[in-house]
Amino acid sequence: GSMDCGASYQLLADALPDEWPLAAVDWRGYGDSDPRPDGYLHVHNLGDLDALLEQLSPGVPARLVGHSLGGTVAATYAGVRPERVAWLVNLEGFGLRPALPESAPARHAAWLAALREHRQAHEVRRYASLEELAVRIAKRNPHLGPERARFLAGVWSRPAPGGGCVLRADPLHRLLSPIRPSPEEFAACWRLIRCPALLVYAGSSELVRRMGLAGSVERWCALVPDTTVASIAAAGHLLHVEQ
Repeated sequence: GSMDCGASYQLLADALPDEWPLAAVDWRGYGDSDPRPDGYLHVHNLGDLDALLEQLSPGVPARLVGHSLGGTVAATYAGVRPERVAWLVNLEGFGLRPALPESAPARHAAWLAALREHRQAHEVRRYASLEELAVRIAKRNPHLGPERARFLAGVWSRPAPGGGCVLRADPLHRLLSPIRPSPEEFAACWRLIRCPALLVYAGSSELVRRMGLAGSVERWCALVPDTTVASIAAAGHLLHVEQ
């Protein structure tokens, strides 16, 4: 998911069958993956996933699990390359929040300014300690609890020069991409999904509320009929870590 990294999936991986071969992905500019100097677009993630599966599962359909941004990428890939996906687990991957057309000039101007200023205007905040970061994560995700908030603080951050820590994410990720697929474009891809899908959503998810109709279970099921739906009541958007 956005601002996340593959290491946070350890808790989920511990609950899966031991004999399954697993690979956890850091998208570019997250975790231990190198940043892209020219910024980030949705199609970059699709290209990276396609290349990765050619290495990990050549000629054999893969099983994909994705959360939020990762769920959106996995679902879109399953529609664009249906022969490459055996089944899909989508953890609240409902696409990107729609952008108003009239906001395009401001988005493009902000994007150009960030590139010109070499990210100086969008640097990730420094935290005095892992404990401070963990408190902030727990406040935003009340279902986590202190132990798992501390776990996330550890995998999401790296030590900062001079003390404290910073998030292991390129600051440009915080800037809205000037080119964003529309809900209709996502829908056109998702209609082509042919593998079985499991859609998991959280009862207290703030993302589902913000997305409105674009994040509704009914819309997804209308687009992907071969879907099993599961709800986790005592969880927010970080459901794969919270429960």
